[in-house]
Amino acid sequence: MSRNDSTSSRWQGRLTATAAASGLLTCLCLLCSRSSGEQVPASDPPGWLDEVQTYCMVPVLPETAAVLHVTVNGVWGGMGGADPILTQRGAVPAVQDRFGTDAKAFADACHAAGLMVPGVVNGLEGFLTMREVWPDLEAMACRDARGEPARVSDEMLLMCTNNPAWQRWEVDCGQRCIDAGADLVQLDTPMSASFMSGFLKAGFCRYCMAAFREYLEGKFTSEQLRQRFGVGEFDAQAIIARLSPLQNLANPSSRPFHNASQDDLLFREFIYCQEQSGWDTRKELIDSLRAYAKAAGREVAFATNAADLGTVNPGGFWVRALMFADIFDTFIYEQNVEPAGMMSDEATEYPRGKWAAYHKLAHAIKLRRCPAVIHAGAMGRVLQDVLTKGITTNTWMAVQSAEAYAANGAYVQYYIEPQAGSRLFLDKCWAGAAEHAGFVESHRDLYEGDLRSGSSLAVLFLQNERGRTIPAAYPSYLGFAQALTEGNYPFDVVFAGDGHYVRDSLAAEDLMPYRTVLVPSPVAPTDNQRQVLSNFAKAGGTIVCQEPDALGMAGDRESLGAAAPSCLAAQLGYSKGRVLVLRGSVSDTWTDDVGANYFRTYQPALRKEVWRLAEELGLASIVPGEESGLVCAYPILQPDRERLILHLVNYDIDGRADAVRGKANVPLVLQGPGFLRGSAKAWVYSPGAEPRELVVRSADGKLSLTVPQLAVSAAVVIRAERT
Repeated sequence: MSRNDSTSSRWQGRLTATAAASGLLTCLCLLCSRSSGEQVPASDPPGWLDEVQTYCMVPVLPETAAVLHVTVNGVWGGMGGADPILTQRGAVPAVQDRFGTDAKAFADACHAAGLMVPGVVNGLEGFLTMREVWPDLEAMACRDARGEPARVSDEMLLMCTNNPAWQRWEVDCGQRCIDAGADLVQLDTPMSASFMSGFLKAGFCRYCMAAFREYLEGKFTSEQLRQRFGVGEFDAQAIIARLSPLQNLANPSSRPFHNASQDDLLFREFIYCQEQSGWDTRKELIDSLRAYAKAAGREVAFATNAADLGTVNPGGFWVRALMFADIFDTFIYEQNVEPAGMMSDEATEYPRGKWAAYHKLAHAIKLRRCPAVIHAGAMGRVLQDVLTKGITTNTWMAVQSAEAYAANGAYVQYYIEPQAGSRLFLDKCWAGAAEHAGFVESHRDLYEGDLRSGSSLAVLFLQNERGRTIPAAYPSYLGFAQALTEGNYPFDVVFAGDGHYVRDSLAAEDLMPYRTVLVPSPVAPTDNQRQVLSNFAKAGGTIVCQEPDALGMAGDRESLGAAAPSCLAAQLGYSKGRVLVLRGSVSDTWTDDVGANYFRTYQPALRKEVWRLAEELGLASIVPGEESGLVCAYPILQPDRERLILHLVNYDIDGRADAVRGKANVPLVLQGPGFLRGSAKAWVYSPGAEPRELVVRSADGKLSLTVPQLAVSAAVVIRAERT
C-alpha cells in the first residue's frame, strides 16, 4: 500500500467503511492506545468468559445464531445506532422486525436460547444516526485546528473523552447495557483522545487544551517550558497552530517522534497527555460500570478492542492496545498482519497472513481465549466482492476460525444480513466458519485447559514504550513467533507488563516450565524482570536476546563456533546458565535481528535461520519436511486427562475455487510428555468427518503418526493406551 498521503485517509476510511452495494455503514472498531495511572486489577470476570465460546459481530436472531453456531451474540452490535445492544436496522433488519427497540426482550430471548449478549459503549465514533436520540451530539465532539467539530466524513463525528458531557454519555450507555441484560460490555476505541490527536487531526477542543495546559504546568517549570518547548504563557491558539501541522503523515521526514525540534517535543508531550487522560477516563468509566453491575447483582464482563494488539503505529502515532490490559477482562480485536505497521484494506494473504502470533500473545496477557475479527476495512472489500463479483470466501474464513482456536484464541464471524431472511453472506462468506464453529461447539473438550504446548521454549514479551517509532512496534516478537509457527517448532508466550500502565507480575514460576527463554527486542525491563531473568539463567536456563546489557546481563562475550546458527553473534557464560546474543542492533526505527527482518521481508532464508536456532535450542519440528508454512501444528497438553491435543491447520487456499488444497499423509513427530510414555493411541477429528483411529509409533520418547487426509483443519487426540 502507499506509505504517503493515503495513510491517514485509509484510517479515516476505515471509520466510515461501507458494505458497498447495500449502503450499509459497517459496524466498526479501531483500536487501542495508552496512558497512565494506578494499577488496580479487574475483579474476577464471569466464569463463561473462561469457557470456549464462539462469537458473531452483530446481534442476530437466536435461530440465526444456531445456524452460525455462535454462543456470544453480537460483540459490536450497538455501533452506529441509538441502542447499545440492538444493531442498526441496515445490518440485521430481522432483529428490529421482531424486537423493535426492546433490547431487554432481545436479551431475554437470547438468554432463553443459551446465548451471551454483549452491549457496546462507543468511545469515539459519533455516527450522525445517533442524533435522533442525542440532538446535542455535535456539542460533545472534539474540535479540529479551525475550531470546527472534528469529523472523518459527513456521517461521523469524533467524540471527546475529555468532555464531561461525553463522559456522562458513556456511563449512561454502559448502564443501559447492564440494565437491558448484557453479559458483556465492549468499550470501543479506548485510545480515544490520543488516537484523534495523533493523525485524525483533532484534539483541539477546550477540554483537551485545558488538560494539556494542566499537564505541562504540572510536569515542567516555567523555565523548562521556555527552554525546551518555547512556551511562555499558555496560549491555546498558538499551541494549536504549532501542533496541527505535525498531525500529517504525508512527509515521512516530518514526524514528531523521529525529530527533536521544539515543536516536535511539544507534540510528543501533547500525545503523552492525551494518552494519560485516555487511560484515566477509561479506567474511571469501567470502574463505575463494574460498581453499577455489582450493585444491580449482575455478573458482567468488560472487554475492549485492540487493532493488531497495538502493533500498528503509523508515523509513531501508536494504537496503544496493551496499555489497557489491567482495566479489562479480555480483548476483542480486529486483526490483519501489517508488516510495516501501517493500516491496509487489503488482507494479507496466507501463509504470511497468519494471526497465530497475535492469538498467542493475547492469550498470554489475559490467560483466556481472546476473540479476533477481520479488519473492518478488509471485510468491506470482501463484502463488495461478494455483491459485485459473486466471489466467495468461505474457505478463507474457515481457516481464520480454525487457526484462532488452534492458536489459543477465538474467532468472531463478521456476519451481517442486510435483507431479512437472505442467506447471501452466509453462503458466500461464513458457511465454512459456521461449520468450524459447530465443530468447536460440539468438541469443546479439545480446546480446554491452560493451553500450554509442552515446549521447553517460552517467548517472553516485555511490554514497553520503545516500539513507538519502530514499524509494527514489536516486529522481533512477531517475526520469531511466525517463523516458529511455520516451522512447527512449539513454543509458549509469557507476557510481562511495563510496571506503569500494566502491572509487572512476572515471577519465577512463570518461567519454571522452560529451559530456554527468548526475549525479543525492544526491551525496557523493570528491576523485577531483570531479577527474574537473571535468576533463571543463574539456575541453568538459557536466555536468547539482542540486548543483554539492557536486561542486566553484562559480561565478556565469547565467540561461537562455525556451526552455530548465523543469527547468533556471541554468548555469555552466566553462572550455571548462558546468554545467547542475537546478531544485529536496535535503533530508534528498527530491531535488526532475524525475527524482525523476517517479519518485514518474509524471506524463506531468514525463516530457516530461526529454525536453525530452534534446533540449536533443542526443539524439533512436529511436521518434518514442511517448509512452506502452509501446514501448521499447534499442540496443547491436557495432563489432567492424560492426553495431548494436536491441532492442525491447512493454510493452502485456492482463492479462485474457494477451496483448500487438501494434504495427504501428513507426517507428525513429537516429544511425548511424561504421561504418554509407552504405547499410545490416537484419533483424528475433523469438521464434517467421522473420527478415525491412527497408528502411533513410540520410540526414544517420541511419538510418530500420519494423518491420512487434512482438509481445512483437524484435531489429533493422543492418549496413553490403557491396559
